[in-house]
Amino acid sequence: MVNKSLLLKELRKELSLTQAEMAKLIGLKWYQIKNIETGKTKLSNQLERVLSFTFNVNPQWLCGNTEQIFINDSKPIIYDGDNPRVIKEGLSEYSAEASVRVPLYNVAAAAGSGCYICQENITGHLLFPHHYIEKVLCVSGKDLLVVTASGDSMVPTINDNDLVMVDQSQKILKSGSVYLLRFDDTLVVKRVQLKPEGMVQIVSDNKMLDPFEIKGSDINVLGKVVWVGGKF
Repeated sequence: MVNKSLLLKELRKELSLTQAEMAKLIGLKWYQIKNIETGKTKLSNQLERVLSFTFNVNPQWLCGNTEQIFINDSKPIIYDGDNPRVIKEGLSEYSAEASVRVPLYNVAAAAGSGCYICQENITGHLLFPHHYIEKVLCVSGKDLLVVTASGDSMVPTINDNDLVMVDQSQKILKSGSVYLLRFDDTLVVKRVQLKPEGMVQIVSDNKMLDPFEIKGSDINVLGKVVWVGGKF
């Protein structure tokens, strides 16, 4: 069995980071890194995805299937200087201070038959360059959150375990768009179609599943999906 506590410590040493420095870059406290490295706390699947995204870590290395720590052997360069700490990945660069820190919540949004909410605690942050958030996604960084999709009803648009970014400022439903919705104590990611008399059709992109209708007044719109990330 892979000792992921040792893997995290090995990664941190490889990046020449202290526990406090690594924690700051991924939105945790230093003692949370310490607790994982000492085996007091398990390395969660969500945190593995944060590490992979932020530091270009090979998911297969985290599973113990390869000795190649970084994807394509592309190790991020992290250094201190007169400017804030900078991470360089290939030709792109961004700083922890100059980037948009999007909170990752420990809650699964069903892209299947439905998933009940358990905990909604922030488990980390994903760093996105400001220009990508503002110029490419055309949204404000202050209104974003990320959750994990669960299920296959939105395939091929959203796959099981994909990360889904939601803009909480966009809560007015528009036909054809995908939203993070809550109804019947269930959190779902679904496409919607507006119907007469205040009804909303909940649509799955998986053509094997039939749409259904619900009263718009029974839906709590948490925001519009603006970005999806996952494995190839």
